Amino acid sequence: GGYLGGKIGTKIARVYENIGMALLPHAGLAIGLIVILNSDPVIASNYPEVVRELTNVVLAAVVIFEIIGPPLVRRSIRNADEDGKDRQRIVEFLQEEYIVTPLEATDKWDAIRQLAAFLKRTHGLTELTVDDLVESIEEREKSISTAMGSGVAIPHAKLPSGPDIMGVMGICPNGIDFDAPDNKPVHYIIMIATPREHQQRHLQVMAAVARMISDTNTRAKLLVAKTPAEVYEAIEVESKENYNYFLED
Repeated sequence: GGYLGGKIGTKIARVYENIGMALLPHAGLAIGLIVILNSDPVIASNYPEVVRELTNVVLAAVVIFEIIGPPLVRRSIRNADEDGKDRQRIVEFLQEEYIVTPLEATDKWDAIRQLAAFLKRTHGLTELTVDDLVESIEEREKSISTAMGSGVAIPHAKLPSGPDIMGVMGICPNGIDFDAPDNKPVHYIIMIATPREHQQRHLQVMAAVARMISDTNTRAKLLVAKTPAEVYEAIEVESKENYNYFLED
């Protein structure tokens, strides 16, 4: 069930191929079934041997799974490369639900507006309008372009408040003019929104994102990715190998 669910949900292979073992210790449903069978007078009186055999088998399986389950869960997490992911990472906001590919935009301002709307929708920014976000970004963009060269742009907005730094990513396969210093079209746009109370971490996050996207091989993988899950997988592989830094508590 976990395997099929992960595959249907377009999760990456290393996750859905290992999720089954991680579910072994979950015995609540099985125990609930046994309780129902034993408490139903009709079933218990008409099929006593069946109920007894099922009870013995299920209870034995529960005991075994509770013993071997925890080490199998740890092994599954390691095999899926999810070990340590409960700690907040600098680029944690670039999960697949915050990635759009392809981003079809006519120019930089259209791209900014589309990503601002995507940011508002995916992060539940109910107190801000899309225009509020666009205005904050355009104020900086009109003074100096946030394009960094090599096809990368990192526009950013300031938020009046919020729980943490957040962001979204858009991949533009055809490229758009973003007034880049090297005059090359931009293919990778990472939009960052920073609440006022987290401004001290803004440069830290910007540096981590810039380092991630500066790798030529990573950019090539991102450009050919067909789905947000594939984009996220490319980011995860690169982060594990080169920049898997964690935020300080």
